[in-house]
Amino acid sequence: MTTSHEADLAACRELLRVGSKSFHAASLLLPQRVRDPATALYAFCRLGDDAVDQAEDPLKGLAWMRQRLEAAYAGAPCDHPADRAFART
Repeated sequence: MTTSHEADLAACRELLRVGSKSFHAASLLLPQRVRDPATALYAFCRLGDDAVDQAEDPLKGLAWMRQRLEAAYAGAPCDHPADRAFART
């Protein structure tokens, strides 16, 4: 499935708006050129935090996030808006 970078960023913004009201509000004070990359980074990290916190075995959650991080660094992110936006960042 191919999505636009703007759609991925919009999904990341929504994750912030719902999951971290304070970071979302603070991000609105950043210049756009900083806000979008910061939003992508935060969304990716937020999912990582949730993966570890919600995993039955936190080490498995951490291993899963390491795989996602390595895939993003390799330019082949997982099919999730935060992963794609982070890889572009």
